[in-house]
Amino acid sequence: MSVTLQFRPDWPYAGGLVIESLARDGVYRSDFGGPEMLPQLSEMADASGFDDLDECVEAHVHSGVVIERDVEAVVLDPCFRDTAVEAAAARLGCAVEWHPGFRVATDGLDPGYRGQEYVDLARSLGDVLTPDLLGDAARSGDYDPQSVKRVWHYLARFGRAESGSL
Repeated sequence: MSVTLQFRPDWPYAGGLVIESLARDGVYRSDFGGPEMLPQLSEMADASGFDDLDECVEAHVHSGVVIERDVEAVVLDPCFRDTAVEAAAARLGCAVEWHPGFRVATDGLDPGYRGQEYVDLARSLGDVLTPDLLGDAARSGDYDPQSVKRVWHYLARFGRAESGSL
């Protein structure tokens, strides 16, 4: 059986990038923490009132994911080609594959989805949202991490590229 774990490879973790931690340690660690976070995360999801991007748990990993033993491939967004993320992924010892990508123009974002403050933040970051742009924002320390996550929801929900469109 194959399982897909989605993560943000260029977001900050332990003084570097999540993908660098994977390459260095050979182990996946959820960016939500371990089992000790489950009660808090469940309470937040139950109280949110938002859509499935807030309320679903895509995967709950109860034990470590060992890259060498458990991973067939890491699949990256094309915005990470020729970057530190791709270089770190190449050190994982598994295949590196590419999906069609995510990008969304900020001028068409609907404030009714997450709120005007997140549309304003998205527009302050650039004309087009991409995963690497949001990773830059997350690492900068200039923005509330939850606010960047809300902007990421716009990208995840409305920015899926069609095969061959990038």
